[in-house]
Amino acid sequence: MVRPKLGKYGAQGLSNVLWALSTGRRTPEAGWLAEAAGAVIAPRTLFALTPQGLSQVLAALVAMRFDPSSTPGFTQKVSRRLQALLPSCNASDAAMLLHATAALPLAGPGMGRSTLLALLGVASDKARGMDPSHLAKVAWALARLQLPQSSLFWSLLYRLLRGVYRTLPSFNARDLAMLAWGLARLRCRLPEAFTTPLVDRVQALASDFAPQEVANTLWALARLGVTPSPTLLTHFFESTEHRLSEYKPVELAQMVWALGQRRCELQKKWVNELLQVSLIRLPEFTPWGLSTLVWGLSRLRISPPPAWQYSYVNTARAHLGGGRLSGADVRSMLTCLQALNVDHSLDKVDAFCSELAAALAQAGAEAGAGGEAGAQEGGSSSSSNGSSGAPPPLLPQSQRPHVPSSSDAQQAQQAQQQAQQQQAQQQQAQSRVEVILQGQLGADVTGALGGLALVSPTLEQVAGQARQAGSAKTPEAG
Repeated sequence: MVRPKLGKYGAQGLSNVLWALSTGRRTPEAGWLAEAAGAVIAPRTLFALTPQGLSQVLAALVAMRFDPSSTPGFTQKVSRRLQALLPSCNASDAAMLLHATAALPLAGPGMGRSTLLALLGVASDKARGMDPSHLAKVAWALARLQLPQSSLFWSLLYRLLRGVYRTLPSFNARDLAMLAWGLARLRCRLPEAFTTPLVDRVQALASDFAPQEVANTLWALARLGVTPSPTLLTHFFESTEHRLSEYKPVELAQMVWALGQRRCELQKKWVNELLQVSLIRLPEFTPWGLSTLVWGLSRLRISPPPAWQYSYVNTARAHLGGGRLSGADVRSMLTCLQALNVDHSLDKVDAFCSELAAALAQAGAEAGAGGEAGAQEGGSSSSSNGSSGAPPPLLPQSQRPHVPSSSDAQQAQQAQQQAQQQQAQQQQAQSRVEVILQGQLGADVTGALGGLALVSPTLEQVAGQARQAGSAKTPEAG
């Protein structure tokens, strides 16, 4: 009904149609979305879009998983219109546009650097007027974009954190999960004066979190170096106990990784439910998910029953035979399965461990060189969380660390050097964030939590601190 009229809709009408479809959780076919995007960038429509209209259109396309590459010229034309509208943007527009830029994504060859920097500048200027939903979107976008650490980056990050601290009592579960994920991927080292009210708010809304939000929040807390309190875990477990079957395998693995990373004490009833659900879903786990799952169970000192371990071995063996296990996966599985079967009571598990060891031996120097690079890349998260030798935290599949497979020793050495440079950049970024936050959220906070004012430095002071930090790029989360 809508399709034949796409070209006849005005800017406001098309914006409303797309928004209605996205909020109704209806995802049209890719061809229809491409045609709709073409109608958006038609000159008559595009130049009639206001900042609110453009942000609404892009937010709708994000929700419907639109791929900008399916519509030639979309990124370039939208970017030009976005830059022209920036002077008229309010806080909501700036946050929505920045989120869409990161989510579609628009940032890249199609969007000029000047446009992105101008958008960041507007977001920084408008940060004080942003509500919790906008602040969460900006945190997520900053983490996703991985921007150079310029004075503009630092000023926006600082103003973002001030806004978050001021409005934490108004955050809902969805926004908290998005915020925590963004801060964790930015590798912020937050002072207790910030994390305490953050965790308190999470705890107050624990029963409102959807499965993905629970998994993301636990992952983020682990990456931020925060051990969930028994009370918070109790609330989370009470809300998930009868819903674990709704969790995707990637979410189950992510949650177990986070709990294992902080060595949390778990309720026996919840653990039994987890083992039952994961046993049924084991064939759906990716190789990386399987290695992450068994690593988390090993860290938590949870020994699954023999039937679970046999099913795990059968699933993992199929991936091993198909050549789908990376060197990091093989090493993690071998170490953790040996720990779970330390008394050698399960012959099938021992036999599979021998197969894993043989696979590592056959890989030889290639597996060793790749493993060192992979450990450096994933280990950067461990360094801030107090563990070593752990698989990197679970993120979307496209962002998984890659273990080099080339037998070229020079390539392996270059990969290791790059990983070491990245780790140094990460440590530098952590230090800069910690200095700013400890100085402003720790020593200079006055009054009771929830209603206090922050003593903020001037923009020039923040810019000066940023210049001292250099131009290292924001590190990519594990």
